[in-house]
Amino acid sequence: MALFTSKKKAKQSGAIVAVEALSVEIAEVYIAALEQELLLAGHTVVRLEFPSSTVASNIPVLHEVPHLLESPQVLGIAAAFDRAKYLADASQKLEQGEVLLLQGSNFATAAWLATGIAEYADRVSLYKWLDELDHVVFKQKRLDLTVFLDYLPEDLHLAGALIPPHGWTRKPLPTMQELRDKYLEAAHLLPGVKIVNSHRQGLLKPDSEIQNELWNLVRRIALKSNLPPKI
Repeated sequence: MALFTSKKKAKQSGAIVAVEALSVEIAEVYIAALEQELLLAGHTVVRLEFPSSTVASNIPVLHEVPHLLESPQVLGIAAAFDRAKYLADASQKLEQGEVLLLQGSNFATAAWLATGIAEYADRVSLYKWLDELDHVVFKQKRLDLTVFLDYLPEDLHLAGALIPPHGWTRKPLPTMQELRDKYLEAAHLLPGVKIVNSHRQGLLKPDSEIQNELWNLVRRIALKSNLPPKI
């Protein structure tokens, strides 16, 4: 019996991960830090942000019939179509150990659109419909992990909030608290969403602690790593 055996390095598994926050600046800081962690771990990383720069040319009919932009369903279809075009080859890339980092996922679209719907039951129906739109109608692979970085409204400015779904400029912007409420609601109702809280006992956590929580979630859930968590 051989005392020592050599093992080939395990092939890196791929994943699709979305990182969302109320502030585009905050999301970009943590996505950039996560990207560096993934690169150090040997992954190839591709970053995608939605709405994409070409979304307007993808749905010209909406501009010809402006009143359609008042409908959450139309905005949801436009957002799902935009994502589907860029994620169509995700499965092939994942086999090569690539990690897709998304901002502006189905979860973020759902939260934004829900701010315009008063009744809870109607919002639940919207969340379910948007989820089926991405994964049944457009047949997109379900994301391995979606993370919501939950900051309190007083830590943020609405001007720094994420870009709303295409066409939202015709609607009044929600308050930061309204938007946070819907992000939290959608996070508890949509599958695969984890929340990283920015505060502990009323105090803002250090950036490094939030970054480590995000990285450990990605390693454990998206990459299915059995290595001990980073402290």
